[in-house]
Amino acid sequence: MAQRPDIQRPLRWLMIIRVVVATTLMISAFVIELIFRPEVTLQPFYLPIGLAYLLSLLYSLLFPRFKNSPAFALLQIVGDVIITSGFVYITGGVLSAFSFLYILSIITASILLYRRGAMLVACLSWVFYAALVLLTFYGIVHTFPTPDTQAGMITEKQVSYALFAHLLAFLAVGFLSSTLSEKLLQAGVELQEQRKHLEALQALHKNIIESIASGIVTTDLDGKITFLNKAAEQITGHSYPLQLRRPIASFLDEPSDFLTGVSETLPGSRKYRFEKPYHSADGRDLYLGITVSVLRERGGTPRGYTFIFQDLTEIKALEEELRLKDRMSVLGRMAAGVAHELRNPLAAMAGSVQILGQELELEGQQSELMQVILDESLRLERTIREFLQFARPRRFQPEKADLAQVLSESVVLLRNSEEFKHHHSIKTDFEPQEVHYVFDVDQMKQIFWNLAKNSLKAMPEGGELTLRITQASGRGPEISFSDQGVGMDPSQVQRCFQPFETSFEDGTGLGLAIVYRNVQEHGGRLSVHSAPDKGSCFTIHLPAEPMHVEVAT
Repeated sequence: MAQRPDIQRPLRWLMIIRVVVATTLMISAFVIELIFRPEVTLQPFYLPIGLAYLLSLLYSLLFPRFKNSPAFALLQIVGDVIITSGFVYITGGVLSAFSFLYILSIITASILLYRRGAMLVACLSWVFYAALVLLTFYGIVHTFPTPDTQAGMITEKQVSYALFAHLLAFLAVGFLSSTLSEKLLQAGVELQEQRKHLEALQALHKNIIESIASGIVTTDLDGKITFLNKAAEQITGHSYPLQLRRPIASFLDEPSDFLTGVSETLPGSRKYRFEKPYHSADGRDLYLGITVSVLRERGGTPRGYTFIFQDLTEIKALEEELRLKDRMSVLGRMAAGVAHELRNPLAAMAGSVQILGQELELEGQQSELMQVILDESLRLERTIREFLQFARPRRFQPEKADLAQVLSESVVLLRNSEEFKHHHSIKTDFEPQEVHYVFDVDQMKQIFWNLAKNSLKAMPEGGELTLRITQASGRGPEISFSDQGVGMDPSQVQRCFQPFETSFEDGTGLGLAIVYRNVQEHGGRLSVHSAPDKGSCFTIHLPAEPMHVEVAT
């Protein structure tokens, strides 16, 4: 037998229905007496009605304490059987038309107490009915409305037939109603289990969808958004409730006919994939990989589209970084030999020009041309020297030192350099004040010098250069150089670390390339945030654990 459910609610309904039935019978009797004025008084009819009200009051007082008790339910049903017997007695006993009320009690028992309770109440109802019929038939108890006459009105055969018919009817109703009630109970239990299983599956489905790192967006066939998971909200910066029913083309910054092209492509393939730059709602520039597929119902009927996308920004940055490293490596190996072959002849030419300038008495334009040759020779020699330094770096020599102190020393040198003008200012923010780390001091000085010099050049009209060192718990040091200069557009940011890429007239385009190479040598990485006329911020991210373990002593 399945576990019985809570009977509190049906028991409360039983109490309400009892009062409603008693009230209906009382009103009917009152109307009959008032309109039809029968010869026989109906006052005895009010006795079982009053008993019903009295018991209902008693049950309502006991209900808070016994509201889920099967014994309390059985007590009420037995009370109803007694009230029904009263109605049958008052309305003629075996001739009464109210004997059908016993069936209502049997059905009530089957609902509240199931088969055992239904058969018990069926037998109890028949016992009450049989006792009442036999007592009145043999004249032991007088009947209404004509006492001492019922015994002569029906035969013993009719009494036997009435008793047998009622017994058969009561048992049949008890069996059938209890069978139906138990089947309903079983169906209810199975439905509850299926509901719990469905809720568990829905919760699991929701947890899976919300736990996936990829963004998921679903739309209807018209391309109106119907769902976004948390990853989609985090990636795009949009809130699900605010994007509901928004066209997917607008959401992805695509043309209005975007979905038409996608839908034409999908029938020939199971999915459609593309990549695109994306500007998030919170101002981030991302690169997304998006896969589109048809969302189908269980029968296979299309009901919309599913857009699954990943944030490829970091992957694209790593790919670009690898391509840059490959280009720089190939360029370095190829050009190192060429630069080496040029350096010696160029040095000889520069020396010869200097000797000629000292021995010859040149005037006017000749002297100017000689000076141009000398200056350009020296500039070209400096460029070759820097390029050789970039292409053939010296051996990496890490040692334990204080990053903050090295940066402070670079600031002193920078303030006394020709790049530092009166309208420039330098602000330092070191937190913590001492940052002990294993690094190549000379390379790090070169990194600081090149980045700081570039920042000052980017502020020809003046401005403030902010140097900041931070180190969060469990992470490596981060050194940032923030200026208030001319800034760079996205294409310049993408190319700024490539050799010979410069926006300064007197630049060689190797300073940032050397910075990039030296940071890579330390196992770190460089990030750049810049916008035209809003300045630039170069940040060095060093690893928590130094890349090289052999420390110079």
